[in-house]
Amino acid sequence: NHKLINWLLWYNTERPHHSLKMISPMKFIINNTFLTPQKSRMIWTHTFI
Repeated sequence: NHKLINWLLWYNTERPHHSLKMISPMKFIINNTFLTPQKSRMIWTHTFI
C-alpha cells in the first residue's frame, strides 16, 4: 500500500516529534550524528554478529 508507506516515511523522517523538541527525526539525526552515546541515547546502535 503506497499511501501507508508514504505516511510511514513522512512520520519517521519529516514530521516534527514532541519528544525531539519539535524537530523531525531526520534533522535530529543530522544535527546529532557526532554525539557520543553518553550524550544522547537516541542514536542508532550498531550490532555486530
